[in-house]
Order: sequence, then structure tokens, then C-alpha cells
Amino acid sequence: EELLLQTFRPPHDDNGFEKLSATEIMIKVASNFDFPIGRFRAETMGKMLVKNGFPSIKVNGSKKYKVIRLG
Repeated sequence: EELLLQTFRPPHDDNGFEKLSATEIMIKVASNFDFPIGRFRAETMGKMLVKNGFPSIKVNGSKKYKVIRLG
């Protein structure tokens, strides 16, 4: 969860965000910190995103989260 919040933050408005799936977010966090991705599931990442206030939307039937990349 700490690594997630060091990589992304929720948007404060509807400008400048990316729409990424929980899996895409998990891959980016893991690659930023050279962290093995095999220990987590997309469902776990999704729960962390919701807990930390990242809004979700449906894009072509897939759940995506609005995120702003830090750094």
C-alpha cells in the first residue's frame, strides 16, 4: 500500500488523470520498486485503491481507476 501511494495519487478533479486497471497499476508499482509482482493479485490492489480513495470507472466493460502518477 505504501508503494502504491508513493507511485500514484487519486485525482482531485477530472483533469490530468490516467485510466488504468488494477493489474496495470500493480505492474507499474512493482517495476518502480523492483518488487516481485507474484505476491499480489489484482483484487488485492483493487481493494487498496478503493480504500485510498481512487475513483473507478468502466471503460469498454473493464474496471479502470483514475490515477495521477507521481514523480
